[in-house]
Amino acid sequence: MKLFILLLSLIYGDTVDSGTIITINDVAEPTASVTWDVLEPADLEIYFYPIKLADGTYLDDRSLVINAKDRGMDYDIRLVRDALTIDWDARTVARKKTVQLYHVRSAVPSVPPTATLNVSKDKIVKGEATILDWRTTDAKTVRLNGEAIVPNGTKTVTPDITTTYLLTAESGNLRATDQRIVTVSDLPPPIINEPGLHVLIIEPDATRRSYEMARLIGHPTVTNYLNQNCVRLMDTAQWRVFDPKMDLTNTPSLWRTMMARPRTTLPWLVATNTYSSFEGPCPMDPNTFVAQIKELLK
Repeated sequence: MKLFILLLSLIYGDTVDSGTIITINDVAEPTASVTWDVLEPADLEIYFYPIKLADGTYLDDRSLVINAKDRGMDYDIRLVRDALTIDWDARTVARKKTVQLYHVRSAVPSVPPTATLNVSKDKIVKGEATILDWRTTDAKTVRLNGEAIVPNGTKTVTPDITTTYLLTAESGNLRATDQRIVTVSDLPPPIINEPGLHVLIIEPDATRRSYEMARLIGHPTVTNYLNQNCVRLMDTAQWRVFDPKMDLTNTPSLWRTMMARPRTTLPWLVATNTYSSFEGPCPMDPNTFVAQIKELLK
């Protein structure tokens, strides 16, 4: 069944529903016109009721081709600036004539919209900001979490909790969506401006290493986890064991920065990830130690 769209309007301003029959008296108004806007790609049917006068078909390049049929009357059909007009001379037909106009949804499918949403940082610490950047095409309405927005733009947000941002682009019955989740952590920001996990264990005295410390840094649960999850530089996992007496002159600056952090006791743990960090007494149980590091990777 053809789906009619209410897009027709008389040139004199009266509204005409699609499919409405228009009767024109040739004595009072020997010539007449009907005009309506072509708001979207659509096929067209024009009737000198009940005989079809013309068909208009939208092509892939979005042009409208009018295929008129000679029915023994004078009429002209044209498309100018997205407004379709039909003119006729009523003197060539009976005293009254009836014209029926149909604006029919096109068989050519509408161009579906697209939607792309990005964030500058998808993991932040509470109080930090991130920038949403979105792009859409061929959309009549665009919304971000239900709020109407411009088709393309950016927005700075500072969520207090982990938040999902949903971008929706719609055109008629067609829809495109994209979403991003911004994870908000209560942990402090990273200590160093380096991506990836770095772990520093500070022991009281490396020359007098305790049994507990030797067990911790040699335990497979600890070493396997750190070797697999710490960032690697020159094929070396970036975790270290220092003591306060060590000469750090030739040590990379990131380790000197971590070593210079204030501490209240020994052994001490300093761990920093791309988005957060931990500083505190070093857990000496291997499983507890690993659990503490895992908190940074959530």
